[in-house]
Amino acid sequence: MTLPHETISDGNQAKSFMEHLEDLRGTIIFSVLWLAVGMLVCIPFAPRIFSQLKQPLSRAGQNPETFLTIFSVSGGFGVAARIIFWSGLIVSFPFILLLIGRFVMPAMTALEKRMARRAAAAGFLLFFCGTALAYLMMPLVLGMMLRVNVWLGAPSVMWDAGLYVAFVLKMMLVFGLAFEFPVIVFLLVAAELLTVDQLRLWRRHAIVAISLVAMLVTPQDPYTMVLLAVPLVLLYEGCIICCERLQAGD
Repeated sequence: MTLPHETISDGNQAKSFMEHLEDLRGTIIFSVLWLAVGMLVCIPFAPRIFSQLKQPLSRAGQNPETFLTIFSVSGGFGVAARIIFWSGLIVSFPFILLLIGRFVMPAMTALEKRMARRAAAAGFLLFFCGTALAYLMMPLVLGMMLRVNVWLGAPSVMWDAGLYVAFVLKMMLVFGLAFEFPVIVFLLVAAELLTVDQLRLWRRHAIVAISLVAMLVTPQDPYTMVLLAVPLVLLYEGCIICCERLQAGD
């Protein structure tokens, strides 16, 4: 059973409920395919990616060649699988976001579509800026964790290579996703679901919410939380400026 067709604001005929479900199915399938493509691309580069992931630990004062250990006979396959999966997800995620955007775009007005295209370009840049920031700040995070272990009287002798790889790549993905926050705010303003005055009024609430989210999605240490929360607060302020210009342009 399908819903009756309606006319949306730009004059095109809206799709039925079943057609929307079919579009959703296609979006999910192509998202999985993009992930598979990203993983395939990363397979030949897995040793090089692993070498780059060792650098933050080296800058934190440890020798990765002796500090990172594989504890089982088949452990190398697990390390390689984690590198390929998480790296593939990072590489493919911006394209997956584009698929999601294409899925919701038919419901937008012409102005909203134009703003969404601008936001998509900014989203690409912000995502990779977030992953780069996480990678650059990782030596501080790892150094702090090593010092805490020493302070507790249980210094780390070695770390599991698979868990280390997963931790670094997950943090890069978390930072990349978090940096999409201003894009969402910009689109809500463009769709007139938020206003600049509301963003200013809710500034303190936003800072508290950002701090809570940063605490929840990062390890339980103050360094990583601050390293994520501070850029997000600055991006929130920058988003207010961009939205002011958007409304002034209208």
